[in-house]
Amino acid sequence: MHGLPRPILILIKVSIAAGLIWWLVGSGRLDLSAPELDLVSPYLILGFAAYLGSIFPTIVRWRRLLRMYRLEFGLWRITRWIWIAEFFALVLPGGTGAELSRGYYVYRSTPDLKAAALSTVFIDRVFGLWALLLLGTIAFGILYGNAPDTTGPLAWAGAATALLFAGTSAFFLLLGIEPAQKALLRLATERIREVVEPVTAVYGRERKTMIASLLLSLASQLCLMISFLCAGWIVGTEVTWIAVFAAVPLIYISNYLPIAPGGIGVGEAAASFLFAAAGVANGAAIMLVVRLWIVAVQLSGGLVYLLHREPSTERMASVAAR
Repeated sequence: MHGLPRPILILIKVSIAAGLIWWLVGSGRLDLSAPELDLVSPYLILGFAAYLGSIFPTIVRWRRLLRMYRLEFGLWRITRWIWIAEFFALVLPGGTGAELSRGYYVYRSTPDLKAAALSTVFIDRVFGLWALLLLGTIAFGILYGNAPDTTGPLAWAGAATALLFAGTSAFFLLLGIEPAQKALLRLATERIREVVEPVTAVYGRERKTMIASLLLSLASQLCLMISFLCAGWIVGTEVTWIAVFAAVPLIYISNYLPIAPGGIGVGEAAASFLFAAAGVANGAAIMLVVRLWIVAVQLSGGLVYLLHREPSTERMASVAAR
C-alpha cells in the first residue's frame, strides 16, 4: 500500500475495518442480539468514567516527565494536547497518530531542548505499555499456576505478554543505569551521541520521577481494566479480573496496528480470540462496548482540536524560560 494516494489508502483501511466487523457478526463471534446485552446498564456510565480515569494519570505523568527538563506547561494545556492526540489516533494510521500529534505540539512549543521534549512522548508511551504488560504477566502467571499444563492460544498469548514485559523492563533498566547507557551510545555515531546522551542522562538521575511515573501508569491501566470489566457486565457475559488482565494487553497492542482506522475491527477480532482463550464468550462485543467509549473521547478530541489555539511564539519562549 506504500505510495498509494491517501484517499485510496483510507478507503482500503475502512474496507478492512468493515470487513472484519462483518466477518465477526457473520461468524457469530460478535453477537449483538444476545438477550443479556444491556446498553442502558448503569455500568455504561461507570465504564466510561473508568475509561476517562485511565487518561488523567497519563496527563500527570507526561507533565512530570517534561518537568525533568524544566519544561513547564500548564496542566490544562497538556490535557488539551492529549485530548487532541486521541482524535489523531482515530484519523491517522494505527496508534502513531497520537504520538505524532503530541510530538508536534511539544516540539513547536519548546524553543530549546527539542530532543528532550520529544523523548518524553516516547518514554511516556513505554511507561503505559510496561504497566499494561505487567498486569498481563501477573494474570498469566496465576493462570499457569492453576493449570501448569496450559497449551494452545492461551500459552502463546502468555509467552508473548511475558516477553514484551521483559523487553520493556530491560529498556527501563538500561535507561536508569549510566554505564549501560554509555555502552550502548558507543555504538552510535558522534553526532547522535551529542544529541541523545544529555537526554538519557536525565532519566538516570530522576529516579523519583521514574518511580512516580510507573505508579501513575499502573493507576491508568487499572482504570482501563475496570472499563473492560464493566463492558463484560454490560454484554452479560461472565468475565473475571484474571481474564481481563490476561486478554487486554495484547488486545490493546493489536488495536494500534496500522491496519484499520483507529484499530476498528482489528481490536474486536483480537478480543474475540483472546477472551475466548481465557474462557470468556463474546469478547468482540466487550471490545465494541469499550470502542464506543474510545470513539466518544476521540471525537471530543476533534472538537478540542477545532477550538484549540496555541499561544504565540513569544509566549511559548517565556514559558519555556521560566
